Amino acid sequence: MRHSAPTRAEDPGRDASDARESGVPEAFDQSEFRFWNAGALAASDADGVQVARSGAALTGIGRLRYAMFIAQAGKKYPSADTVAGTFIDPVDRYSLNLHVTRAGRCLVGCRLTRAEPALADPQLAALAAHAGLAASSLPAIAFNSRLVLASGFGARAWLVPIFRHLYRIGVLSGLAWSVAGTRPALFPLFERFGFRPTGEVYQDPVAGPLQPMMLDSRDRAHMVRVNSPLLAEHDRIFGHRASRPTPPIPEPLR
Repeated sequence: MRHSAPTRAEDPGRDASDARESGVPEAFDQSEFRFWNAGALAASDADGVQVARSGAALTGIGRLRYAMFIAQAGKKYPSADTVAGTFIDPVDRYSLNLHVTRAGRCLVGCRLTRAEPALADPQLAALAAHAGLAASSLPAIAFNSRLVLASGFGARAWLVPIFRHLYRIGVLSGLAWSVAGTRPALFPLFERFGFRPTGEVYQDPVAGPLQPMMLDSRDRAHMVRVNSPLLAEHDRIFGHRASRPTPPIPEPLR
């Protein structure tokens, strides 16, 4: 079933004002977008999964994060704005934030970050260290983080499209692996898409226990084994090529 494209916010002026009030710039520095495949970004926008390109869009994602992580789960993230009711990290300015927004409400969001800005973020740097990644591998790695899902509103139906676009953007931008730090409740979801545990479980001071997980974007055999929803996207990009195992990752980060 094809999803209809999300609608714009009912009052764009209100969204711009909200962005200013929450301390989010109204427009991103567009320099970050040059690292990502332009065709893949355009395809995402056309398919209903959008890339946040304004402070207003990021504010909508930040509100859903706040509702999930702060209001519901009671986490004490230092970047959360308890006055504005938003949760936006400094690294968001240097990441791609994919989202589905309908009638001004963010339904699902997830962040894609290259290794260079990721290592400047304390949580993502800890993930890289505990995943046992080698410095030589970092240029080919993307970090998936801050997955959020609204309750109701058909949000769950957008999980496959957003993971598919995260995968496509990463692959077409020259990245070979995706790494995520997953809470125990999310193991089955990430395993379904083809992520596998790597490194060691560690205790994040705010999120709690996290398991580093890695997706090898070309490992078709594993995608077949787990019946990954990413398999069709893999075949569209690479064809039915034989898979290869994930190369060893020596020289773990210190």
